Amino acid sequence: MGRFSLTRFLPLTRISAAASRVYFQYLIIALLCATFTVGAVAAFPEFDDGYLMLILKERGVAAILSAHPDRPLVGWMWQVLATVFGSHFWAFGFLSHLALWTILGIQASLLWNRMFPELMRYGGVIGCLTVAPIVVQVQLSTVTITLLGLLSAVLGYGAILLIFTFIGKASRSAFVLGLMLLSGGILVSEYAVPVTAVALVLFLRLYLYDDNRETKARALKASIAVLGVAFLACLAFLIVQRTRARVEVSPEFPLHNPRLILSYPLALVTQLWRVTFGVYGRTMSNITLSWGEKSSIIATAYGLVTALLLVLCSWEHPSELKLRLRELLFLLLVLVVGLTPIALMRPYFSAPFDTRFHIPVLPIAAMVTAWVSLTVVRAQARSAVVGLLGMFIGMAVFTESWAAYGRQKLMRSLGEAIKPYVRSTDGVTVAVLSSTQFCDSGIFCTAKATDNWPAELSRKFWLLTTENASAEIGDRTSHSSVSEIHETIRVGTTILREGQIKKTLWIQMRDGEVSIEPYYFRDRPLLADPGVAQTLTVLQP
Repeated sequence: MGRFSLTRFLPLTRISAAASRVYFQYLIIALLCATFTVGAVAAFPEFDDGYLMLILKERGVAAILSAHPDRPLVGWMWQVLATVFGSHFWAFGFLSHLALWTILGIQASLLWNRMFPELMRYGGVIGCLTVAPIVVQVQLSTVTITLLGLLSAVLGYGAILLIFTFIGKASRSAFVLGLMLLSGGILVSEYAVPVTAVALVLFLRLYLYDDNRETKARALKASIAVLGVAFLACLAFLIVQRTRARVEVSPEFPLHNPRLILSYPLALVTQLWRVTFGVYGRTMSNITLSWGEKSSIIATAYGLVTALLLVLCSWEHPSELKLRLRELLFLLLVLVVGLTPIALMRPYFSAPFDTRFHIPVLPIAAMVTAWVSLTVVRAQARSAVVGLLGMFIGMAVFTESWAAYGRQKLMRSLGEAIKPYVRSTDGVTVAVLSSTQFCDSGIFCTAKATDNWPAELSRKFWLLTTENASAEIGDRTSHSSVSEIHETIRVGTTILREGQIKKTLWIQMRDGEVSIEPYYFRDRPLLADPGVAQTLTVLQP
């Protein structure tokens, strides 16, 4: 098989082989993003989308801004969008989700092609690794991820690509637009700060090692301008942001916590390993092959298609082209610099939702992973490596989307089982879920179980997990029950539940079946024979 060309398959097209390869890469990236966007729609609401959905449904559009004192610009943006789009707000969120993830994947591919033009055929692999739910596992959350952290990263990497154009071609318009995008990304959220650090290393390298004097001068100018604009944008962000609402997101937070600074070296090494290779093993363990399950067969087929497409668009006759060690070391340096602010602010985390903090370094982490993977084999075997990565990427995308859909389907069924109990009570009904397998906090659990409930009914219900129930209402052996509820979200500025608790339930979930009984043991009906242990008894609403 020779050099790849889309014109073999579309003879009427009049584009070069190199251009056809690039467009084909973009198409694969868009296909992956479309798949998990469909999954996001089916699994809605995931993660922080749950709290925003509850605010919109139960408190109205006007409550969005007041619920985000730590991010007033983001709160204002979401409130404006919710006002403009009305009932189509979440549809706009889904489209934004598809667009921004696709753009980030394409940006990663473009950055790889800009840095390593001789390896352009692997740009699709970089883009697909960037968007796949492996290093970051929040691809199924929409507005609260895409129009916050992801938007900041996309603006930041867009700025890098534009400023690269200025450095190479002296385009002032690209330079000005790039600085505007960078400042906009920082003003949206602090997720653009690691991207700024990445940009500085990339530009300074050109200043230090490029042979062209004019290029060196423009690289230095770009570095100084990026540093100045980032400083001013961060200052403006701090002025607008009410940091006291959430002290842990304030830039000076590590300065007041020596423990964070002391833990930085180990945290950096841990996160560096995680984002490049460590998380791949854990993700692989979540992918199970069972030929008796249709979902497993479809996941395998989807992985094979992804692998075939990536191999097709990266195919090349074996060559003696060397992947130089110094280039890998430079990529590692860029990644370390990008991870530094993340490791200082968030040294350790393990929950899938916490992986969102790595969004700013996704493209660089994907480059390191691909570079090492392609280096450990001979040139003749690189297509096999691309195929294995494609298989892994495709299966991860489908498996994650399918699992999230299954969780939401089960939680919606749970909501239908609870609804009669809530209707029969004038006050608030509090229920405790026996497992954290399907959701891990009161806000997320409540949102997922009541996503299709009317507002007047969902206001009367709150769902907890066993892990947070003890602190909220005591354990099941308590002799005195908590009679009032006061639940706030978003740094305590928005009240979602307040009033008398009229009913407290325990929800036992086992093998997809739901058993409902009183939460406190003392409220369960006694059996006729006091010597026989009490068994699960389903309450009647």
